[in-house]
This record gives sequence, structure tokens and C-alpha cells, in this order.
Amino acid sequence: MGKRILYLLAFYLLPLSSILAQTNIAPQATVTGSSCLVGGCGTMNDLIFGTCGTQLMYIPTSSPASLTPGVNWLEWNFTGTPKNIGRLVIHHAAINTRFLSGALIQTWNGTAWVNHHTFSALPVTNCINSVEFPVMTTLRFRITSFVVGGTQTSNPHFREIEIIDTTLNNGPGGNPFLAPPIAAFAYDKGIDTVWVNSPYAFVNNSTGDSAAYWRVEGQPGANKCVPDYNKCYHQISNN
Repeated sequence: MGKRILYLLAFYLLPLSSILAQTNIAPQATVTGSSCLVGGCGTMNDLIFGTCGTQLMYIPTSSPASLTPGVNWLEWNFTGTPKNIGRLVIHHAAINTRFLSGALIQTWNGTAWVNHHTFSALPVTNCINSVEFPVMTTLRFRITSFVVGGTQTSNPHFREIEIIDTTLNNGPGGNPFLAPPIAAFAYDKGIDTVWVNSPYAFVNNSTGDSAAYWRVEGQPGANKCVPDYNKCYHQISNN
């Protein structure tokens, strides 16, 4: 299969890879919290990830943790230009206990906290979880209303939380809006270069699928999947 350059447009514009503008901007922020014990709130963005099973910081809570916004929280404050944030990567201290399995994400509008997204049911068997959500453009946000899972439902503990800048990166491309679906699609890891969040998809010298252009849309019923992206898409060609 010839070299292909793919531009992927996810349904919620939520890229999963670290290709292109997928940058951890957490070190640029000041992190505060309702209370940060052991290493302090600054351990959340010091780029010291530790190892699974080692607690670097925890937030003391009731058991179970309160779901009332603003009782337990972690907050990130940036300066300068507002950031486009669409993903958190949570490095939990351990699995199956004191595990942050859900929370409410809020942004600050200048006078009050505004609900942005709620996530839940993070697998307690994963020591690292990625949380995707609609992109928020902000200088200040927090997670609150903690849901703590595992054998102990209080005092969630962590090693690090990455804040991923998901600024759109649109690259060159064609516009195959009227093209029919491609019957067969294969993504070759290590061969194909994936570009996320582009409105168009251009394929150069593709021989395996005889396509000059691709548009990849995340839609209900999409049945073609790209390994390592945990998303499925429709593929469209103008050939």
C-alpha cells in the first residue's frame, strides 16, 4: 500500500493521538485544590509521573466523596492567550482503590463557574485514563464533584494530570464532500501519517484503495476503525 497522508475529522473533534497539536500544557498552569496532601497541588503538573502504585498527591474527601460542586476540586489557571483544551490524561496513583472514576469539568466565565462536561465510569483497572470532551477555550477550569471508585471511595490519589491542548491543525487537503463511501479501508500503523481535526482529507500516492482524496467523518453507524484511536469512521473518496 502506497504512502497515504490522512486527515481525520472526529465527530466531536476530539483527537486521541499526540500527533500534531496535541501538547501537554499543564506545566504552564498554576494548580490549586480544595486540599492537596503529601506532595501538594504542584505535583499535578511537575512532569514527574512516578510509577503506578506510588501516591504523589491526594485530595482528602468524605466517604463517599461529596458530589456537590466546589466541595472537592482541582483547578488549573493559565495566563496569556486562552487555551483550547479537549482532553485530560489522568495518571492515577493506583488501581482499584481511591480511584477518580468520574468528575464534573467547569470553566470560569469571569464571575461564576459554568458546567462544561461530566465524565464517569473510568476503568478502575487502568492506571492511566484519557478523558475526552468538547473543546473548551479558557484560561481557568477545574474538576469537581468527584466520583471515587474502588475499594475505598474517598481521598482520590494521583501521580500527574496532563492537560492537552487540542488546537485544530488543518493542513492542506481536498474537498470530497460528494464522494461515495469506500468499501475497503486499511490504516497502516507506521506507514500512514494521521492528521487530526482537518475538515478535508488528502491522500498522496495511495495505491491500495485507489483513492486520491479521503474525508473521514465520525458518525453513528460508522464501521471502519483506526487502530490506536478508539474511534470508528466513514471513509469517502472522490475516485
